[in-house]
Amino acid sequence: MVAGALATQAAAAGIPMLDHLVVGNVGGYCRTRRDKPGHRRRRGRRPDEAEQAALELHGLARTLMPGMTPRKSPYTLIFYTDASGGQPVREWLVAELSAEDRRTVGAALRELLQEQGIGICGTGFGRQLSGGVFEFRLREGGLLVRVLCHAYGDKLILLLGAYDKGRDPSPRRQETEIATARSRLADWLKQQRG
Repeated sequence: MVAGALATQAAAAGIPMLDHLVVGNVGGYCRTRRDKPGHRRRRGRRPDEAEQAALELHGLARTLMPGMTPRKSPYTLIFYTDASGGQPVREWLVAELSAEDRRTVGAALRELLQEQGIGICGTGFGRQLSGGVFEFRLREGGLLVRVLCHAYGDKLILLLGAYDKGRDPSPRRQETEIATARSRLADWLKQQRG
């Protein structure tokens, strides 16, 4: 199961994980995709173990802290957007990965990168590169993903580029991806100033 495998890897790297995952409407109000912002629904019930496992497997569970109170993640992840409105990391996720791999990468981004931010560097999940870019690493089964990021301020993580290193492990590909990420970072910083 995706969440279980990530918890095991995180524990091995010394990264704290939340105690459990529960569905979004447990112990409070929730919204569905069809709901309008601000629309509240009735309180839900806690799913049994089988329902919870199915929700985790399909990526429908929402992370809550012990005591069932919704939490705000320490970091906000944003996708780099180019001048034409394209978001290269989002496009890569949709075009290059299977649905299961997308869930795995999404869970890792949410549970590790969004929680630890730049602190992920120095563990098995991250490495600081030069030029303001760091690398988020995920190895899960046959998937060997690298997401190139930039920490802006103390609460924002900008996702600049991503690729599956398992498909093309050549140093040339890695250098190209890093150079592209640095170029996107320079463009994004210019957009912020301008």
